[in-house]
Amino acid sequence: MQVKELGHLVLYVKDLARSRRFYGELLGWKEITPEGGMQFPAAAFTSGRTHHELLL
Repeated sequence: MQVKELGHLVLYVKDLARSRRFYGELLGWKEITPEGGMQFPAAAFTSGRTHHELLL
């Protein structure tokens, strides 16, 4: 089976701030976490293909 693309991915991380910097600043992904934040410590990112591909 050949993989075409990655859909939604959730990563449980120990350091949310560090992970935000890695995906946002280093990889250049756009953070799309809602203005008021989430109901739990999390961050959502997109690479531009869909609404969100990564949830931390």
